[in-house]
Amino acid sequence: MEFFLQIPDRPYFVHQTDQLSNLPHLHGHIEIIYMRKGATLAVADAKESLTGEGDLFIAFPNQIHYYEDLPGEHDVFLLIASGELCPEFQHVFQNYLPATPVLKRACENSKIVSALEGIRQSAAEGGKYVDAEIKGNLLILLSELLKNMALEAKKDYGANLLTDIFHYCYENYLEDISLRTLADKLQVNHYSISRIFNERFHIGFREYINSLRIERACELLKESNSDITDIAFAVGYNSIRTFNRSFQKLMKQTPREYRQQIRQ
Repeated sequence: MEFFLQIPDRPYFVHQTDQLSNLPHLHGHIEIIYMRKGATLAVADAKESLTGEGDLFIAFPNQIHYYEDLPGEHDVFLLIASGELCPEFQHVFQNYLPATPVLKRACENSKIVSALEGIRQSAAEGGKYVDAEIKGNLLILLSELLKNMALEAKKDYGANLLTDIFHYCYENYLEDISLRTLADKLQVNHYSISRIFNERFHIGFREYINSLRIERACELLKESNSDITDIAFAVGYNSIRTFNRSFQKLMKQTPREYRQQIRQ
């Protein structure tokens, strides 16, 4: 299973992949996928959009989104960027959402294709001015996207139960969180929340929390020299046994094996 990758030390993440995350997630960044090959069902705030070869999907900051890859080979360009890179569009991101998050046949827009290639090339080559180069191409990319997409005003934050649920999970998954504490906080019947996870996202509440914790554990295993037991407690587990079991279930290897593999 692939997880959403937190941006480590720069306000952007550029990646070419053949598999997208089917784990519902949200973050405070812009996420763009450009389908170079294959197709996926991209979902943003429960809006499903078929994204095929040559199409481009965008999730605005704090939109719940995930992907269900369709059969066949995939070649996807993934860009995750902080809104700080493009303050010119902050008003748009704060007040609007795409009516439809997919721009069909984006491959026919030469400015979009050129901007995407510029971002890819700059990220690959690096250099002293890489951040400025990526920012410049990102501004061109967003200008073309927003010019060709219909936007609609955001609804009030509290009006969207899905958003409230995911915000609370992201802010509290390291704590001793349960379905009942979440239900009490949002003043919603806990059976309703459980049904949302099972019917809409085909994942249980506890499984989702474990996924967030294991994602964070993977980052710590890669980036720190902390003891595995300390990492287990740091990401919200009360026993190393439960942590190891959850980690192996999701990652198909032990935490120690993962650390050794990622550092080779």
